[in-house]
Amino acid sequence: MAYNDDQLGYWAFAYQAGGHILTADRTQAGYTNPGSVKGIEFYVNMQKEDWCPDQTFFAETTPNTAFFSEMGAMYMEGTWNLPQWMKSYPDMRGKWDIAKLPKCTDPIEDGESLDKEGRATMSNGLCYATGAHGKKLEAALDVIKYFGTEEAQRIQGESGAAIPAYLGTEETWRSAFSSYEEQLNLDVCFDQFDYAIQAVYNSASPKWKSQVLDELNKAYNGDQDLTTSLENMQSIVNTETAKKLAKIQREGT
Repeated sequence: MAYNDDQLGYWAFAYQAGGHILTADRTQAGYTNPGSVKGIEFYVNMQKEDWCPDQTFFAETTPNTAFFSEMGAMYMEGTWNLPQWMKSYPDMRGKWDIAKLPKCTDPIEDGESLDKEGRATMSNGLCYATGAHGKKLEAALDVIKYFGTEEAQRIQGESGAAIPAYLGTEETWRSAFSSYEEQLNLDVCFDQFDYAIQAVYNSASPKWKSQVLDELNKAYNGDQDLTTSLENMQSIVNTETAKKLAKIQREGT
């Protein structure tokens, strides 16, 4: 199911095909890069197949709902949701599993390509933060400091909330599934660490992220061709990023 999403959608396909969403320095978009075009075109064009629902369907039915209702056979999902789905859909246990995204056999590589031999998956790391001027700032900072310790990361992993980032605690996440007789192939998640791409953001992302998805939706809906959408997406990201960088520079002088 090829629904209009970035992290759980076309991003990985762009990187697999040798493209990129942002340059390594995060200052320019890569939507018109030949590899990006190849990967995104493949993903978007899946909707043209009889077996793939269109975006009107996804506006009313989430991909996971379609999957666990046995209306859809495969979709992209984040590891953080897997414990929840095992708990929420007991009748489906043993009927589903996880697999690696098939590789791109002929990526178009250039200086920005990550040279992962056609493999890519997205990894979205999170962090803890607090207000800079809170009344209980010291207490908040102490809590945040604890959250980053090995003990806290083990608790996070064992709860199933997310795979911990603290080195050596990753495997604790498996324990969230230990109570189920039906087991998922969790090795898949860990095998993909070798070619995982950090989720693509820069300081201007809050300004361009939704605009880009709206622009891509026009191609999905047939309101404009994909080439035009990608060119507009390139312009949106570059414009918003340039404005943000200029503002940062003004404030720093």
